[in-house]
Amino acid sequence: MAKLVALAADTGKSSCRLVSGHFDGRRLSMREEGRLELYQSYLPDGWLYLDVVNIFAQLKLLIARCTAAGLRPASIGVDTWGGDYGLLDQYGTLLGLPLFYKNTRFTDYFPQFLEQVDMQEV
Repeated sequence: MAKLVALAADTGKSSCRLVSGHFDGRRLSMREEGRLELYQSYLPDGWLYLDVVNIFAQLKLLIARCTAAGLRPASIGVDTWGGDYGLLDQYGTLLGLPLFYKNTRFTDYFPQFLEQVDMQEV
């Protein structure tokens, strides 16, 4: 069996790492290929946003570096814990930068929220 290679981008709260997985038919080995920061910026509206455009560009550069070094991934996956999100239109176009999960946007509303929803449910 030819060696199977897959890439996985694992995002955390402040960085993303690109890992390659190598399977030779019997053993799986993994190697970190690189890391990138998850950039956040305050915009004039006062909210903290995740700079997904920059993150996506950096991730593409890491993947290109891997393929230039000879890796031929059969697949690429992205794992995130899902604290941030972006809204897309019917064509898949990002409607705006995602708000970063550490925003204080809902701090004032949290007590009202807990009056309606039990914290155990959350």
